[in-house]
Amino acid sequence: MNLWSKVIFVFFVIPFSILLASASSNVLDRFIHQGVVDYVYYHGFFNFAVFNFADVMIDFSIVMLIWFNWRRDAKSNNK
Repeated sequence: MNLWSKVIFVFFVIPFSILLASASSNVLDRFIHQGVVDYVYYHGFFNFAVFNFADVMIDFSIVMLIWFNWRRDAKSNNK
């Protein structure tokens, strides 16, 4: 299955949509605010984690892509 297969885009439409929207939000922030606006400062185990909601959603979409791909592979191996 190649990268541009329609099956890939149909199966992964939700993670790709979240990733595209979040990345677009960060790019828009760069043009409007001359930088990405970070508004969550987490100082749990480390003191450098400052991020915004778009950053969280980018990470979430990557986890979804990995999870969906793992599930797709598991289903194809069971057949």
